[in-house]
Amino acid sequence: MKPFLTTAACGLLLAVSNSVSAEVITLTDIAGRQVTLDTPVERMILGEGRQVYLLGALEPEAPFDKVVGWREDFSQADPDNYAHYAKRFPELEKIPTFGGFKDGTFDVEQAAA
Repeated sequence: MKPFLTTAACGLLLAVSNSVSAEVITLTDIAGRQVTLDTPVERMILGEGRQVYLLGALEPEAPFDKVVGWREDFSQADPDNYAHYAKRFPELEKIPTFGGFKDGTFDVEQAAA
């Protein structure tokens, strides 16, 4: 659940980043945790590939501009939509992918890099 919450917060920051410049904001996730972030967001990773739908809604012309890594599950779970996104935004295929938390394949060092 943490990847989704962090991703959702980052997605929210993308929406806010157009109207807010260089400030710190604190968000509270649905579990009641507070996360403090600098805005505007410059780089993000997606803890779940399907969060691309949120980015597509928030940044329809360039949803991948700030994405520097994402979980590879989107292409596996929804190959048809992945193909549509890849055709419209071919840069998504160059974004590094990483494993998941539940299966123990997530690598913190890889994500930080």
